[in-house]
Amino acid sequence: MYHINLHDRETLKSYCELSSKAKVSKKILRISDFVWGELNDGKWPIRGRHVSEKVISDNPCCFLCALIELEENFQKICKKKYGIGVDMVDFDIDGIKLLVNSDQIIEIELDKSSY
Repeated sequence: MYHINLHDRETLKSYCELSSKAKVSKKILRISDFVWGELNDGKWPIRGRHVSEKVISDNPCCFLCALIELEENFQKICKKKYGIGVDMVDFDIDGIKLLVNSDQIIEIELDKSSY
């Protein structure tokens, strides 16, 4: 699960600026992240069965919705790939990194720490 400090104005402002640029220039705003967790069959986590996947959210309406979509996409990928759910590791959002700024897409990645 993602945690963000709502008083961290720099991350939120950076996201809003990139979102505005993407809309004005008619580019895709993509947020990507590598997340991991422990497979869970509904009774208990399957210890030692850690999984990691790249997840994306294209053109989210806001930063919060992007985080929710990334979490949901991780769950969907794991359910499809492994047939069971996953307990996602908790992450603190420390910022965002610009990965790509091309003619068609602005791609950012979450800068985060886990605990």
